[in-house]
Amino acid sequence: MGYISMPFRIVLYFTLLFSQSLLAQTGEAKKAFKARIAEMHKVLQSNPDEGYLKLKSLLKEAREKNFTESELVLLSNTCWYFLMKNEFDNVIKASVSLEEKATAYKSINYQAVAHIYLCQIYIENDLRNRALDEYNKALKILDEGDAENESIIGSKANAHTYIANLYYNNNEIDEAINKMALARKQILLQKDKNKRFSGLFRNYSNTGTVFERKSLDSAQYYIERSLAVCPVPKGTKDFIVFLNYSVLGDISLKHKNFKKALEYYTLAENTAPEGADLKNRQSLYEAMVKTHLALGDSIAMNHYRNKLNEVKLEIADAKYKSLHSVVKQSGQQTNHSIVYGIGGAVIVMLCALLVFLYFRKSKVSIPAETVNSTAAETEDRETVNKKLVELCGENHADFIPEFNCAFPYFKEKLVAINEGILDSEVEFCAYLKLNLTTKDIARIKNLEPKTIQNRKYRIRKKLNIPNDTDIYFYFNLF
Repeated sequence: MGYISMPFRIVLYFTLLFSQSLLAQTGEAKKAFKARIAEMHKVLQSNPDEGYLKLKSLLKEAREKNFTESELVLLSNTCWYFLMKNEFDNVIKASVSLEEKATAYKSINYQAVAHIYLCQIYIENDLRNRALDEYNKALKILDEGDAENESIIGSKANAHTYIANLYYNNNEIDEAINKMALARKQILLQKDKNKRFSGLFRNYSNTGTVFERKSLDSAQYYIERSLAVCPVPKGTKDFIVFLNYSVLGDISLKHKNFKKALEYYTLAENTAPEGADLKNRQSLYEAMVKTHLALGDSIAMNHYRNKLNEVKLEIADAKYKSLHSVVKQSGQQTNHSIVYGIGGAVIVMLCALLVFLYFRKSKVSIPAETVNSTAAETEDRETVNKKLVELCGENHADFIPEFNCAFPYFKEKLVAINEGILDSEVEFCAYLKLNLTTKDIARIKNLEPKTIQNRKYRIRKKLNIPNDTDIYFYFNLF
């Protein structure tokens, strides 16, 4: 049954970059400033938006007082905050600023950190080769530093964890597990016991998340190890605790223990910090919808479906902005391979758009008998479609259930073509089935038309729809 098929979860919470050895600065003023940064870190993890306000103030002060090491730490924190918020365009800006300052201050570690963040941006935009390039650049820079330096050790662990994300997203689970093991090897080199346990807390959690796709027993083993070394007080809102309970919920759901799954998901929701990462929230809400569906609680199911739709829109908007920033930033780089890599992706999208426009203008006529066999059936179908379009136009929670009733095998056909198709993509295909135009979908979802065009292109790739086939014609016969 559909409810035991779990959504993928992005592995996002690693050894946070502010857990690295902070500041070799001396002097009472700098020590006091370091203590204020440490306090800000606590707030940033429990309430990111509030923490970010403190971060901006501290960054301004660090620049005024010429506290260069503190400035680099705070710039790194800024990158992390925007990454957590899925504001990828701002991550790029902050990463560029971090690299410039790190180069000026001759900090090997933070030059590498800037590349690690860019690696994650390329992962988010499905630019595999660019992500691997940034990963390798980061490791090459770090290899020039002191292998026993705790900051270098921490950054190497982060680099391995971030690239594990790429393999995880592409379902290359063994390679992702290997990268997590490399990260753990670095963490175990930490001499400071608290830092070592903090790193293992995150690493075990991420490893358990990866193993969820290979072995549920191994996944549970690593999640329980993570909870066993948890450094935060019970009941504290924390990203990793949130992720751990989410994975335990997934495991219970796959075992069809729905009540236990709901207990874990509720714990996850209650321990999620304010403004928790969008993609992990999406995974949680998708799982909550499936769990409440299995338990027959339609009210709770609709509640979480509405939350899910809100998060999906935020993610789509962030990715749209990110693509523009990636292209813009690449054009400013002296590294031509970056320009060509991004430019190639954009050209492919533009070509797909031109093909789409051409065939949209010269629509292929559909034989009447292919669409409906009788006038009565046509009238009934038009009535159903009209109702579905109205629900869709209102962005109503009942749209998908009603659509599934009208087209009961629609999702099964899509999954048969590509098992990796997401629920959000199935919903988008439903819009195309109803012949909604780009403008209509953009209005309903409150997105830019170009975002919708990009989604059409991705659907065409996922379903192997030939370039010479009008996508509306394809779904009309689907």
